[in-house]
Amino acid sequence: MYKKIIMCQCINYRLSRTCNSKYVCQTTQLIINDDKSAIWDGKNFSDFNRDDRHRHHERRRPASVKQAAVSPNGRIYGGEDVPIETYPYQVSIQYGSKHTCGGSIIDNEWILTAGHCVGMPVFMMKIRAGTSTVGKGGTLHRVEKIIRHSGYKVDYRGVPFNDIALIKLRDPIKYDNQHDKIDLYEKFEKSQVGVNATVSGWGETGKGFPVQLQAVFIPIMDTAVCKSAYDGFGGLPDKQICAAYYLQKDGKDSCQGDSGGPLAINYRLVGIVSWGNGCALPEFPGAYTEVAAYRDWIDENMAKM
Repeated sequence: MYKKIIMCQCINYRLSRTCNSKYVCQTTQLIINDDKSAIWDGKNFSDFNRDDRHRHHERRRPASVKQAAVSPNGRIYGGEDVPIETYPYQVSIQYGSKHTCGGSIIDNEWILTAGHCVGMPVFMMKIRAGTSTVGKGGTLHRVEKIIRHSGYKVDYRGVPFNDIALIKLRDPIKYDNQHDKIDLYEKFEKSQVGVNATVSGWGETGKGFPVQLQAVFIPIMDTAVCKSAYDGFGGLPDKQICAAYYLQKDGKDSCQGDSGGPLAINYRLVGIVSWGNGCALPEFPGAYTEVAAYRDWIDENMAKM
């Protein structure tokens, strides 16, 4: 009788343009639970604390989308190195010791991210804050609870709906120059078309995955135009917005690894990196969960804890 329990989790996925737009898993983790628990990342095993396994509730982690069709687990193309002091609200969501998604500090005990970033067991998740170097420095925070929107789903095309989640920290964040919260857009507040927003993260750059935090300016798009661009994917889901240099070959976008991270205007959170078809393709904008549309959900769930 086998003693090991093996789970396979898709971490990054995207619609492949070369495989008839099939939903493709780009990175897989195997999680093996026995007396010697470990995570397999495709190359190596890394240990995690067996005791933590019993202190936290396990939750299933869905795949990321800005790599999904569309792609959740997102991306920064055409950006530049930036210090964490410029974007102190940016965090890295880690499973084991691996960066998988971004997130935003919205309170000293709360992180806001994408729903597709939080399907793995809570005991495996850590939040690294206060550093511009992926996987190093800053502060590491344990997770107490994950709250993913009850309406979260990914359709057969790989398009995510209600792609939003809250992470409650066991270890609160102490604010300083490297750690700070970002204010949220208010309910019914709309971002102005053409205004530059900033997206940041450690996602794919077109030359691999960076060690240093990246950021890039991208203009907010007209939602009707974005819906039309994604007609082949069933359109843009409700409560999402787009940002892109549409039909321009600027090569700027979020990408794999940026999912869940912030889209900000004047240091206020307007969107969450969610999905897109490819990265920085002129005809396919980046899609973001609209924060203002979920203010009631965010406020109500934070108030319950």
